[in-house]
Amino acid sequence: MAQQSVAVTPAHLFFDDNRPYYVNRVSESFELQLHRHEFTEICLVMEGTGVHYVGEHSMDVQAGDVFVLPLGTPHVFRPRSTSSRFPLLIGNFILVPGQAEAALSSFPGLDELQSARRALNLLPGSPEWFRLKDDRGVVRRIMEEGLEVLRDQRPGGTARLHALFILLLAELEEHCRGTTKSYCRESGSRPGIEAVIRKLRSDPCIPFRAEELAGEAGLSVRHFHRLFAEAAGKPLSRFVQELRIREACRLLRSTSMGVERVAEACGYQDRSFFSVLFRRHTGLTPREYRVQR
Repeated sequence: MAQQSVAVTPAHLFFDDNRPYYVNRVSESFELQLHRHEFTEICLVMEGTGVHYVGEHSMDVQAGDVFVLPLGTPHVFRPRSTSSRFPLLIGNFILVPGQAEAALSSFPGLDELQSARRALNLLPGSPEWFRLKDDRGVVRRIMEEGLEVLRDQRPGGTARLHALFILLLAELEEHCRGTTKSYCRESGSRPGIEAVIRKLRSDPCIPFRAEELAGEAGLSVRHFHRLFAEAAGKPLSRFVQELRIREACRLLRSTSMGVERVAEACGYQDRSFFSVLFRRHTGLTPREYRVQR
């Protein structure tokens, strides 16, 4: 990316004195320019592919990529296409470091998370940005829960955001120490399980039976379920449901297909069951989701 002036995104746009966190989800475009923030940011690629420019670096990105951007890091995401049919959706968990550290100063066990706290500017230092892979889907679940908290405005929202941030700190601490399984799983898990995970990710809407997948992995059904949950970070049924609902969201945003056709395309013949699952995962009915997007 050519050298250019770097805009500054001020913190007052997102925060108040009582809540040092904010979570949002944005569809990236070519309008936003290279910019830096007055806050720390954790970005998750939730859907799509594109390019991320960070300072003088550029890199291809896809769903599951996470970037930890300390205070003042210049960056911008770019989608692969200008078409709304192929969005690049980014989840952002942002925070005011000093305010967050002060609020959590007496939280039990915080001393065990010093590497993550330093990476997020909660402790003194000059941390560098870094990239990791959300293979277990932990960061995604935190982002989605944070979005739900801010959207629903239920009592206890601030406490929930503090709790989610602690979970995020713990996940980043594992990465900083190099101990989390999500970054070294392939070397230690069965190739058959990894092959099944890749197959489901590439086409989650295909009909399947656990017995058939277990056979492909060369395992008994019971052993397959246990190893799959360990490798994917969640049970088989939940893993597939999340992938299918994500695809349903894409179809509702980018096509004019009716809800029944979307359900069928995502592997659900029962529209009512599909609608219940969709609402459980997104907080909205399929029709409400389409209107809001």
